[in-house]
Amino acid sequence: IKEEFGLDNVQLGLLDSGFSLFYSWSQFPIGMATDALGVRFILPILIIVWSLGLAMHAWAPSFGMLHGGRIALGIGQSAVLANISRVARNWFATPIRTTLQGLAGVAASRLGGVGASLIVGSLMLGYFGLQWRTAVYILAGIGIVHGIVFFVWFRNTPAEHPGVNDAEAKLLGDEKSSTVVEPAKADGEPAPKMS
Repeated sequence: IKEEFGLDNVQLGLLDSGFSLFYSWSQFPIGMATDALGVRFILPILIIVWSLGLAMHAWAPSFGMLHGGRIALGIGQSAVLANISRVARNWFATPIRTTLQGLAGVAASRLGGVGASLIVGSLMLGYFGLQWRTAVYILAGIGIVHGIVFFVWFRNTPAEHPGVNDAEAKLLGDEKSSTVVEPAKADGEPAPKMS
């Protein structure tokens, strides 16, 4: 990327810091937005922002656009783990939540990195002979479609999902008539449910 875009070491540092700063700065406010608005709304936005940021790397006609793509990647990736925690809390029985989060963390961060190298490097660029920009556009397109499908299909709780019956909701600790436990306010009273 340094050679293709004619970047110097300072610009490479700015690309890295753009991702890192916006990743760290966005975690808390987007995590709060997830608590207020729900995973169904926030996670697809994160997926689409990340996918657009990825596409900006291939499309970038300038350093500024490339830097913007890095920032979008940081924002899009920032609160994914907070969203996974909320999904685990709302959709899985207490005894398996930590196992689920451990598996999701390993799959996303470790296996995802290995899989990306194999899929992009070996398969898309090597076997199919695609240009790197084409491979990036394909992955970004898949991400955008994934974000849309997730929004259409997913619900914040089992009680909200039309494919979950009363017995399943009860098994998950979310009876159709019950509400999800919301974060407590400072005075110890439950915060009002935001639907």
